[in-house]
Amino acid sequence: MDQLEALVGASQLGLALSGFAGVVFALSGREAIALPENRHRLRVLLQNGLAACFLSLVPQVLWGLVPPREVWVASSSALLLYCSAATALDWRQASRDRAADATVSRRISRLIVVSGTVGAVLIGALQIANIILWRNFNAFFLGIVFVLLTAGIMFIRLLTARQSAE
Repeated sequence: MDQLEALVGASQLGLALSGFAGVVFALSGREAIALPENRHRLRVLLQNGLAACFLSLVPQVLWGLVPPREVWVASSSALLLYCSAATALDWRQASRDRAADATVSRRISRLIVVSGTVGAVLIGALQIANIILWRNFNAFFLGIVFVLLTAGIMFIRLLTARQSAE
């Protein structure tokens, strides 16, 4: 599979996951979305699905305009910026949610929180290494896969939360 074909596939998958966010929202009802952890999951699902779509388009737009190694520097820079901002905003919102409802922490899987945070830090470090050293497709694409994986996990968590509420 060609690199640009892989990126088109990742972009389509990101768009599909974002569409699932709308379906989940429509099927969940107000009581499921009333919980702050479910609003967070829905936000991360939509945000990461769209981010994967748009971040996959960055190298496609740059291809042919700049040298190939610079395409991956710019793409990894955009991914690093997104992951940094999204992680910071998620932590800020989680702090607000915990301040508003002390029981939120008991309803959220510590494993998912820790693994998501560690994964984001590792992907960030990988993107920094790609910007400085490697300047290749593989490190960038692994970052896109992580963003899609996070969106997929949030989709599954929303579905399981809906089933446990029934």
